Amino acid sequence: MSGYFTPQDDYEDFGPSKTDQKKSSDRLQVLGERLAEMSEAQLKKLPLEDALLKALLDFKRIKAHEAIRRQRQYIGKLMRQADEAALLAALNPLRNPALQRQLDLLLARLITHGDELLGEVMTRFPAADRHTLRTLVRLARKEVVSTEAAGITEINETTRPARHKLWIYLRELAALAM
Repeated sequence: MSGYFTPQDDYEDFGPSKTDQKKSSDRLQVLGERLAEMSEAQLKKLPLEDALLKALLDFKRIKAHEAIRRQRQYIGKLMRQADEAALLAALNPLRNPALQRQLDLLLARLITHGDELLGEVMTRFPAADRHTLRTLVRLARKEVVSTEAAGITEINETTRPARHKLWIYLRELAALAM
């Protein structure tokens, strides 16, 4: 019977959904717009590929509405290959040590308290997606339990990748909120 699901169908991973892909694309476009607001000298200091740098500089010169929309999409496409973590680290708001410490504390509180703090994060960062945030927090919490059970005390992106993804997401939200 070809129309029925088998129990193993529920466990297949089909990759990110179209909605997740769209949200990721929109997020990269917003990050690209933030980069386009920077001066040419600042952009040249960033770890950007030549095509992305040229697209960002062209974005500043474009005046027509439809051309701006197309250029945003093109920048978003180029941003997929860029080192997003390096670009986020280079943005000014995150160089603020006080903000960095606040994000560290927020990350620790999210991992400790979980879903209880989602409302606070959603209020502080309106660009946050509740579903993405909840998923990242739950994965990070499971990861903490499993690494503690295995006796791993070192915390880095290889021993706790879900925690690292949550950290990057919080940094993105902070950068977009500024």
